[in-house]
Amino acid sequence: MIPNIKRLNISGFLKRLADFDLSRLSSRCMKLIELDISDSLAITASSLDKILEKNQDLKVLSMNRCYNIDHPRLLNLTELSRRKRSRIMHLIEVNYIGLAPNRILTDLAYNADLILKTNQGVFSGIGRPKLANNEHTIWEIPAFIDC
Repeated sequence: MIPNIKRLNISGFLKRLADFDLSRLSSRCMKLIELDISDSLAITASSLDKILEKNQDLKVLSMNRCYNIDHPRLLNLTELSRRKRSRIMHLIEVNYIGLAPNRILTDLAYNADLILKTNQGVFSGIGRPKLANNEHTIWEIPAFIDC
């Protein structure tokens, strides 16, 4: 992985992207400011802890429809507030459509310590590469995609 990547969209991997993969990615790409892992069904809250710990400059985290994430742990307002106050986290936007009940959405959006935008980005602003003419490569790197 390139350590200077700032924005990364790895959404849509369903069950092929696991906690181990995300943990390795977060330790190798420590300059991320925007990460989209939406539609990754094997991801749990433990890898989110690692992302927030390793990528302290992360500003936007999108995890729409990551149904395996434990809601209360993900949205632990006390821990998020502590990280923001101690300036070890710069997160300003969290997108988690399909994950949390409305009560938690309200708590997150109106918690004065956090000042987090929630569910602002329905679509990712990060470009994704496109396969060309049925070649199984992206930027000359082998890619095996089930369609």
